[in-house]
Amino acid sequence: DFLTKKVQLTLLGIGNPPYAVNDPKTCQALGLSLSTQPGNSPVTPAAEILWQTPIVYSQLTNRSISPIRNELEVYFSKIKKGLDASQWAAWQEALSRRFSLIWGPPGTGKSHTLRAIVLGAVLDAHLNRQPLRLLITANTYNAIDNVLLELEKELKILLPTKPYSLYRIQSKWNPIPEEIGLKYPDLINLPLNKATPSADIISFLERLNEPSGILIVGCPPQQLHNLSVAGKNNERPKDTIKSWFDLIILDEASQ
Repeated sequence: DFLTKKVQLTLLGIGNPPYAVNDPKTCQALGLSLSTQPGNSPVTPAAEILWQTPIVYSQLTNRSISPIRNELEVYFSKIKKGLDASQWAAWQEALSRRFSLIWGPPGTGKSHTLRAIVLGAVLDAHLNRQPLRLLITANTYNAIDNVLLELEKELKILLPTKPYSLYRIQSKWNPIPEEIGLKYPDLINLPLNKATPSADIISFLERLNEPSGILIVGCPPQQLHNLSVAGKNNERPKDTIKSWFDLIILDEASQ
């Protein structure tokens, strides 16, 4: 069970920060003791989401929303495909707060809204000349591609000078979709070999660790873990905790 091992290593990396608390029902279900006390592990964004979600939700970002929306409305008028009132509300929440949850049944335009959120974040970084590292992740490549591939087309219309890089990270064991290079020439697809990462992967990791420009990445959680320990003979919990992304979009769709 490769996924369980990765989750376990990551949880050990997150550790036991000062505000960690036991959940009685979870402990009961797992047969664990309630005696564990909060520790002194470093505070990380992952730990904040696990234990302080309401506080993170209440914290606002510094984005100026109105100019971004104005630019996007002009863009949407050109492509004749905008957002409705509920989608604009979700868009504003996602870009205004550190944490936001968007829910909608099938066919309500979630992927379109997620792409609009990405476009808004990219446009904000571009207008303010700030670096941005943005992650689009989901449990399946199909769910990621539903957002990422159309973004390749939309970004070049919104920002013709292409002040961004668009990456898709996949396992070396997965076949590379033929359409990637043919239909989406601006999308850089990188197969990942955890044991012996390629020169392209090493260069990509350098860009994550030393942010400059606008970087948009589509990558499933399993490969994110593999990126964090790529090339290491001995995988350690602390290797899984990275400050790689400024904005993470997690699509829990089951496609």
